[in-house]
Amino acid sequence: MKTIGKILDGDQVIGIISGPDASDQSIVVNGREWRFDFCDYGGPLWLRKDGNPRACQCPTVKAVWDEFQKWHDGYTSQPKSN
Repeated sequence: MKTIGKILDGDQVIGIISGPDASDQSIVVNGREWRFDFCDYGGPLWLRKDGNPRACQCPTVKAVWDEFQKWHDGYTSQPKSN
């Protein structure tokens, strides 16, 4: 998760707002779009078309994981920006 913002009380940080490292991502497998957010620590959060989390967070279609691995290989080869 990356830090998106901080909650301050004067100069003191009293909270941290964080979000996924990569949001609004998608892959296409056999003509079907699979949407997800990605966190370096927690992995993919698979999403429905409406943006809410899917009930099943572990797709059983091997081709989905194969295509996700290709996405991930590209993601990890990019330099990180803060």
